[in-house]
Amino acid sequence: MSWIAINNLIGKEGNPQVTYKEFDARWKSQDPTDQELKDLVDRFDGQGIVIKTQGMDSNPEQGEPDKNGVASAAMNATNRAFA
Repeated sequence: MSWIAINNLIGKEGNPQVTYKEFDARWKSQDPTDQELKDLVDRFDGQGIVIKTQGMDSNPEQGEPDKNGVASAAMNATNRAFA
């Protein structure tokens, strides 16, 4: 799920947007309330997150943020809009 899609979904509920850096900080947090997040998310990077599903092997290793991810996602959205 891309960061744009995540922010579209949570924005509809009136919640603030989340960035890769904010999500990464929560992921690394030792706060027990953040365990729910780790129970739902398989992995994430600059492109977005992968939700755990049945049959998936969990691999909490994380990649580096994608510096071109936002530009690429915006270009993809523009291309779809004008296709």
